[in-house]
Amino acid sequence: MEGGKRKRIADDGEGAVPHKRARLEKLSSASPDTTMGEEEDPMLVMAETDGGAARSSIFGLQLKELLLEASLNYKKTHKIDSFLTSLKVHLDSLPQQQVDESHGVHHFSAVKLHNEKELLNFTFYPPKTVAVVGSYLVRSALKSHLNINLSIEVPPGTLREKDVKDFFYEDKRNLYLAIVAQALQSLSTEISSVEFVGFRGDASKPFLRLHLATTKK
Repeated sequence: MEGGKRKRIADDGEGAVPHKRARLEKLSSASPDTTMGEEEDPMLVMAETDGGAARSSIFGLQLKELLLEASLNYKKTHKIDSFLTSLKVHLDSLPQQQVDESHGVHHFSAVKLHNEKELLNFTFYPPKTVAVVGSYLVRSALKSHLNINLSIEVPPGTLREKDVKDFFYEDKRNLYLAIVAQALQSLSTEISSVEFVGFRGDASKPFLRLHLATTKK
């Protein structure tokens, strides 16, 4: 300290303490094209490893072959697509009718209801929408275990706002599903069986599982 002022370190490092001066010299001598951490890039390491690119290429070919073997060939699904189209037409043309508890209980004992018969009368209307959803739609279905998910939307005229209380929505939904199941049983030449299955084991939230009839050659 001279005259109460700190000594200024020159821009060229003159007057700096030895270890700082050495660091400045090291940085100034580094190549301007050098990127810090570049040698740690895993992709570069893979490329520089003997046979790395070859192994990666072989793995990609094996994965592609495996997917081709497991995936459904959508160029050969004309019969399935035709059936789905006819199924939608059939559901869209279901007649309007009055529904009560007897529809579910009489035709399908698996239908679980919470309310009494006289409280469950409502008018059945055809579904608002019938659409394919899930893996078949996005072309990721497996041919070894083919499942096709079909979504049916209950039309607004069937439900009321107050049905959210006291399980009325659940009961009407299940009875609506029972009418749909009864209608699907008429397609015996294409559908071998229709059954109620509880969603994740919950019998109060069933869905329909259809098994297609197999054609013997």
